[in-house]
Amino acid sequence: MTSATPPIEYSFTSRIGDQWVFSFDRNTNTALVKGDDVGWESYPVVKGVAYGLEMNKEEQAWLAGVWKEATNQSICTIGLYLGNPTEFVLGKSYCFLSDNYCPICLLQKKDFEVHHCIWSRDGGPDTPSNLLAICNSCHAVITRGSVEDRFPKNQAALYHQIMYFGVNLFQDATTGRNTYGAALFAKQHPPLVEPLESFAQATPEQRDVADRQLKAESRIRYQYYRDLGLGKWSWSDHERLFLSSVMEFEKYFART
Repeated sequence: MTSATPPIEYSFTSRIGDQWVFSFDRNTNTALVKGDDVGWESYPVVKGVAYGLEMNKEEQAWLAGVWKEATNQSICTIGLYLGNPTEFVLGKSYCFLSDNYCPICLLQKKDFEVHHCIWSRDGGPDTPSNLLAICNSCHAVITRGSVEDRFPKNQAALYHQIMYFGVNLFQDATTGRNTYGAALFAKQHPPLVEPLESFAQATPEQRDVADRQLKAESRIRYQYYRDLGLGKWSWSDHERLFLSSVMEFEKYFART
């Protein structure tokens, strides 16, 4: 019987005196970071980024560097879909992964259903940006599963689409041909209306920067929630760290 390999650890003190410890568990391929600035709570690290944790540029650069060294990987070595032979396809009516892979469980399946990533009851549009083919098992969990099962999968589907479409997904919801749905979306999610109006009034350069940042953040969130749904991260840790102060988009898209 092979004994477990001890985690790899790195310590760091920033210029302002904040102390951080990064650890990578080679047995489970999970990485965590903790620090005195956050009461030594451990936060998950996804592709060199601490999910849910604000760090300054110096700390972000240190974390990305030690993640790369500990895992012997560049940030994009494994790939978004963990090396599976699949790619994102924007179809005429909905989006899907090639070769019958489900973007939520990353398994090859035979039976798929089209999921509204912003739910229809919340004003989600019938546009390809909002429609994603996922396996019927994941869809059943999202619609009827227990909260610890459906919440991660629902969030993974949403952020998967924001990762590709960015602000366009929300513009489709608010300016689409379905005027009832657009009004419903605005009514259900008032805190998102003002930022969308500000985005529309910004310069092209400002819109490009904001959109790229949204897509980059959503990529990390998609991977985190997908892996949470697959059991890579602990639901109890997620509940303790995040559910008491849910992040901006989660506040308005967690009502499943």
